[in-house]
Amino acid sequence: MIINNVCNSIRLISDAIKSFTVNCVVGIKANKGRIEELLNNSLMLVTALNTVIGYDNASKIAHHAFEHNLKLKEAAIQLKILTEE
Repeated sequence: MIINNVCNSIRLISDAIKSFTVNCVVGIKANKGRIEELLNNSLMLVTALNTVIGYDNASKIAHHAFEHNLKLKEAAIQLKILTEE
């Protein structure tokens, strides 16, 4: 009985995966422009600055950028933590 139920569960999962693939995955195309935009505007990029400016300054930049809807570069310049160069 246990083996029968396991086999039925495996079949059910297999059918679900096939259906998901056919109805949701096939034909999907990446929107490269949107991906690039989201990547470049991600506040998580500030973690790369930790080793250069320290955690506290990186945190200030991220918070300022979030609160004022700015890019990280703009926030860093406004806070005078980094220069444009």
